[in-house]
Amino acid sequence: MALTFQDFDVDFSASMHVNEVGNLRPTFYTLHIKFGESYFTHDDPFFAFCMHQFVEFAIIVVENTAFFCGELMFSRIGEPVLTTFLNEYRMPLKQMPTPFLGQGDIKADFELDWRNTVDPHVTDGQMDMYFLGEVTYDGQGCGQLEPDYFDFMGDEVMS
Repeated sequence: MALTFQDFDVDFSASMHVNEVGNLRPTFYTLHIKFGESYFTHDDPFFAFCMHQFVEFAIIVVENTAFFCGELMFSRIGEPVLTTFLNEYRMPLKQMPTPFLGQGDIKADFELDWRNTVDPHVTDGQMDMYFLGEVTYDGQGCGQLEPDYFDFMGDEVMS
């Protein structure tokens, strides 16, 4: 059994927005799907005949559904699909060595949080994204680092 896609064409116009937690939410304005000369083949002639009609009907249904209500469907399912595909906007940084020299061969697993902070700017051929960029360890960030007095010299030097 084989399904051959030839001259498969997807044409859409969309914009990208950021929701309240930093995930991208696409909004589709137009969507056209054309399967071109796609074809279904099978070794068994009877099964090929029966399935050919079913596949041709399914292709027509998908093309027409995308034309009439694809904007609504893909706008609704776009965010969960992108979020899942992009691993919840987290990138694992496995076995990162310490950035401080003289610490030996210390390595740990970190994670880069690259959820978006503002809507991306999309132009012809490029997209500028602005993301958080926090590196976390074991699901925890550094938190708020408070200023503190120097005490590395000890009390005996100060007296």
